[in-house]
Amino acid sequence: MQGYPYVYCASCDAGSESALKSDLERQLHNARVLFPMFDREELKNGAWIVKTRPLLPGYVFIYSETHIEPHTFYRCQRVNRLLGYAEPAHSEYTLSGGDLDFAQWVLSHDGHIGVSRAMLVGDKTTIIDGPLKRYEGEILKIDRRRRSALVAVSVGEMTKNVWLSFHWMTLKEGVLVDWER
Repeated sequence: MQGYPYVYCASCDAGSESALKSDLERQLHNARVLFPMFDREELKNGAWIVKTRPLLPGYVFIYSETHIEPHTFYRCQRVNRLLGYAEPAHSEYTLSGGDLDFAQWVLSHDGHIGVSRAMLVGDKTTIIDGPLKRYEGEILKIDRRRRSALVAVSVGEMTKNVWLSFHWMTLKEGVLVDWER
């Protein structure tokens, strides 16, 4: 993963993230723009299917090697605002702290948070691979029956709880196998 010294977050109306991403990519030739999506397993007609959904509806992340002036973002009509901070040290609107960590985590997965695998050994759950293996946010609740975990995702002043899917595994006779209810 390439580290970018300047990372921004722009908000737009929910549902127009993809269009904003395209607009920003046309305008900012040297920037990387990601609209974070995640996969969720859902039970439909007795079978598990994977659906891809927006991770943070209304938010797009912009990664750049160079500083981008705020007015540049507002040339895109779809930009409602840039995530900003009250402290003068962050007046250029670049992300910092936990927001930056989250944006870098999104980047490390190329903007697509797939299904993680978790292993069940007795009552203990261990994430064995996938995006949530290195996720440092807060996991609020685990629902083994629905193969998901409620994760708190925070960016700026906004916190959203998202149910992210796990492919549950267990050890049987020393072999890792799919967990069955």
